[in-house]
Amino acid sequence: MIPQDFLFQHRTVIDFGRGSLVRLGEHVTHLGAERALLVCDKGIIDAGLAAQADAVLKSAGVKTYWFSDLSPNPRDTECQAAASKALAS
Repeated sequence: MIPQDFLFQHRTVIDFGRGSLVRLGEHVTHLGAERALLVCDKGIIDAGLAAQADAVLKSAGVKTYWFSDLSPNPRDTECQAAASKALAS
């Protein structure tokens, strides 16, 4: 049974479309972040998208760290390794 009254807040922002990557730094700094962990696979790196995201974040004053030790369908141990890198950065 669903209660009659409840509050639901969804904080996910989806900024999609041509050129949307240039706004990444704005979104991150709006959250008050000064550091970001870029989690990406080899395909994203090879396509140059990770480097573009890195440049946008750095130009916004955000220090970046990369994690790319991932399989196509990451296992829990890979996710834990990414979290450990984020905490250590």
